[in-house]
Amino acid sequence: MHRALILALALLCTPALAGPEALIQAAALKRQLATANPNLLLLDASPTPRFRAGHIPGAVSADFWRYGMNPGGAEQWQARLRGWGIRQDPAQRIVIYDAGADNLATRVYFDLLTHGVPAGRMQVLDGGLHQWQAQGGTLQQGEAKLPEPGDVTTQPADPRWLAQLPEFVSLSGEPQRGRLVEALDPENYFGAQQWFDRAGHVPHALMLPQAELFNADKTFRAPEELSRRLQHLGLRADQPAISYCGGGVAGSVPFFAMQALLDWPQAKLYVGSQREYLLDERRLPLWQYAQRSPLRDRAWLAGWNNRLMRQFGATHLTVLDLREAEAFQKERLPGAIHLPASLWQQHRNEPARLAELLAQAGARPDRELVLVGAHSGLSPDKALALVLLHDLGHAKASALDESVDDWALAGGDMEKGAPNARTAPTPAPRWQAPARSLRTAPLAHSSDGAHRQWLGPEPTPQRPGAALRASSLLQANGQPQPAWQLWETLRKAGVDRYAELLVDLPDSGEAAQVLWLLQLAGMPKVQVVQR
Repeated sequence: MHRALILALALLCTPALAGPEALIQAAALKRQLATANPNLLLLDASPTPRFRAGHIPGAVSADFWRYGMNPGGAEQWQARLRGWGIRQDPAQRIVIYDAGADNLATRVYFDLLTHGVPAGRMQVLDGGLHQWQAQGGTLQQGEAKLPEPGDVTTQPADPRWLAQLPEFVSLSGEPQRGRLVEALDPENYFGAQQWFDRAGHVPHALMLPQAELFNADKTFRAPEELSRRLQHLGLRADQPAISYCGGGVAGSVPFFAMQALLDWPQAKLYVGSQREYLLDERRLPLWQYAQRSPLRDRAWLAGWNNRLMRQFGATHLTVLDLREAEAFQKERLPGAIHLPASLWQQHRNEPARLAELLAQAGARPDRELVLVGAHSGLSPDKALALVLLHDLGHAKASALDESVDDWALAGGDMEKGAPNARTAPTPAPRWQAPARSLRTAPLAHSSDGAHRQWLGPEPTPQRPGAALRASSLLQANGQPQPAWQLWETLRKAGVDRYAELLVDLPDSGEAAQVLWLLQLAGMPKVQVVQR
């Protein structure tokens, strides 16, 4: 009795996850079909040739590909849904299916939902035809008998679930307000393959391939697991989440998971997806890395730090040189200030001291700091300074992708001789030092129930994980590997993006490099273990 009471209280205190009623299992569908219920309508969303090859007896063909690219207006929608046998009668129940672990049933579900069919009247067959046959269900071949015409009255497309381009673009630029979710595979997300004229994904979009929402048996993952995975990636139930893909079909799978299985009220699908986004005359951008690279190139820095802009005070960036004093005093980029890499290393666990040193050097927290140094690419000294600046709350930090010597050899502007004394503008914003250091990982339990994975020279039984060094993720010139290659290297190393990743390397500069590279590959939870 005591244990039963504890269990009951625990269930009452656990937030309810909506969802199982949005799915129907194959065994339950078999039982319902056996009763010859006249209020049960079965829609097969598969392509017509697949439907003819084998469908559940009594199913109606609702071939998405026959209407999806040119759906027509309100009259066409009403005629289509009535032709499938959909009635106005609230007692009618509609079960939609496809091959299993596909995206056609969820897209037909979305189309019915947005044209006025209540979610409570619809279910998707969990695991589709795959599970139907696994549970002993029979198939019928050939054309199906046409259903009795329905009398449903459709509604204009419901904006609650249907995102438009302006809203989509706005959310891309404000990831703190909500997130975009791309349902395409990593090859598309990271630019190895492309649907249209350009490769990559919409800026700040999270990668969530539809395959990651299914179990091996083609059923959907349990709502608790779906919720954990989505929250691990950075999605929240109380924020907008717009899913998309290439043409608005695969994106219906994460939409269905969020809207129907988890009851997230602000989930939407952008039907236009990349097809509409890339046709926009503004030539909207695509990224290949999961986030903006911290590296800036020569043309960018030369343009924003040119002599005329400095003369009129229009340059809203500061070049910060990480080389040692002798090299800096000999020559430097125009307007550069100095804080050598040795001091970053020495005070890496003293944020208050670093804030003082930055202020003394003339760095302003309201301007982008562009780090330059003796090495090209994402060198250990640049990576460490970038991480420490982010820990100080300075999001506007980047690094020149080449060395100071390379800049000079290519004819870039340089100041020579002893630097002039510089006076910081008045009043200068103050640096605020947080009470924390280099992304130190607490060694307590995982924050969201995810398992932990250690990344370092060699995994051990006490610290299971993957062997990983920065050199395996960088090109010979210090540049990060191309996005797709970086993802593949991490995948082959066994790095799990649904784990909390703990970087444990002897050198703090290399640890910072790995942290940045993991973030470029879209790993959402990465920390450096303090040494």
